[in-house]
Amino acid sequence: MIKFYIAGLFFLIQTKVIGQAWSNDFFVHRDGKDIVNGFGKKVKLDGFNLGGWLMWEGWIWGGGFTQEKVIYEKIKSKVGAGNAEAFQSNVYKNFITRSDIKKISEQCFNVVRIPFNHTILEDDNSPFLYKQSGFDILDSVLRWCEEYNVYAVLDLHSAPGGQATLFTADSDPIDLWSSLQNRERTVKLWKAIAERYKSRGIIAGYDLLNEPNTSQSKLLLDLYKNIIAEIRKVDTNHMIFIEGNDYARDFSSFDSLLDNNMAFEFHIYTFLNESVEEKLSAYENLSRRLNVPIWCGEWGENTTEIVSSTLKKLKLSNYNISGTAFWTWKKQYKLIQFPCYYCYFGSFQWDKTTEWIGNNNSAEPTVAEVREGITHFLTYINSEKCVLNNSLYEILGNCTVAATLKGQSSSFEVFPNPTTDLLSVKNSDNNPFKVSIFDSVGKLVGEHSSSEHQLTIDVSKLSSGIYTVNITSGNSQMAKKISLIE
Repeated sequence: MIKFYIAGLFFLIQTKVIGQAWSNDFFVHRDGKDIVNGFGKKVKLDGFNLGGWLMWEGWIWGGGFTQEKVIYEKIKSKVGAGNAEAFQSNVYKNFITRSDIKKISEQCFNVVRIPFNHTILEDDNSPFLYKQSGFDILDSVLRWCEEYNVYAVLDLHSAPGGQATLFTADSDPIDLWSSLQNRERTVKLWKAIAERYKSRGIIAGYDLLNEPNTSQSKLLLDLYKNIIAEIRKVDTNHMIFIEGNDYARDFSSFDSLLDNNMAFEFHIYTFLNESVEEKLSAYENLSRRLNVPIWCGEWGENTTEIVSSTLKKLKLSNYNISGTAFWTWKKQYKLIQFPCYYCYFGSFQWDKTTEWIGNNNSAEPTVAEVREGITHFLTYINSEKCVLNNSLYEILGNCTVAATLKGQSSSFEVFPNPTTDLLSVKNSDNNPFKVSIFDSVGKLVGEHSSSEHQLTIDVSKLSSGIYTVNITSGNSQMAKKISLIE
């Protein structure tokens, strides 16, 4: 307790002196069936997947169900190896930037799940040799997350060889389950990641394997155990996220916890014609049986109406889900696809290119058309040129949702939201009240009291990000999330 108290004091000093918004003394971890922060306060990890960035999918880019290898090779066949490498580098540089994390924070979300292909860190022709360029990319996004108080979940979306045959795993003919070396590479890769990030508190956890699918469940369990054993040699801080077999849907092989600091992660997509209630009940039973948190690492990809109804079910308290990550933050706008949340727009040349990449029977673009399409794509994926889907924002938007507390009062108003420097609290019943402001990790950053009708608070010295404003007056109380922007 003393350690946390001193660390928290040091955190406040840092914030006041140099404006730092994050301390690496606090780690998200398991507490029974809950996920809690470094102060032991229960947290919900609600946010977005950063799909289409460090792991390519044709679907996100406006094309078909095409895996990364095919996309890259087809582009290379048109523009040459050097230009294809430059294109890859520019995607990494432009698809997700500091501005994206800032916007996610301003919309009152507190986590991003970062799907990455193993190839950003390790080339298949150079196993066990790790690339500084890939770590540089992860370092950058983690700095942005620290700046805006947004947790990160590192998600190995494609292991060496591929852990499933779908395009989402970017699989090889010799997959993860057919190759002992590929499994050894996966274990050692995670150890290298953990060694680098063992002291990085902004990381909520390591998502070891996205949507594995194998008929050999023992291989999956053994792989998980081997990865965890190697991680724990260098990193005892971070939580482990374990996905079930059959694309993160089947947890029947788990009769005990694989680590004391872990959570089970499920994915749910309603276009698979699954019963949401049936699945969530099964996951809640798993949570109760093993006394472990459950987290929804992916959901979405459906009509606006079904997204809305699904979220309401995911938020039901009886399932005790520790948060959700929507798939996905950014996607190309197309009428034939499910709605995008943050939308960029294609061009004739880019659409022709992606259609040809996904379907050999489509009209083949010229080299000039591919080049023009790439130029447009790289320009319009920039967050400043993207457009927010207001319909999905109204459904998902965290800033409009106040926390539900016993005795929640409607007599208080908190405005403006978002704000830049001043925050006003109005009390319609004219009783004295107290205002406590907490940052996104639950640290108290300000307390104010008033016996007046309205209190105005200067928040200009606080860093940009998401805060919770707790207001108490006698037996009445209210909690509301607010966004502080530059």
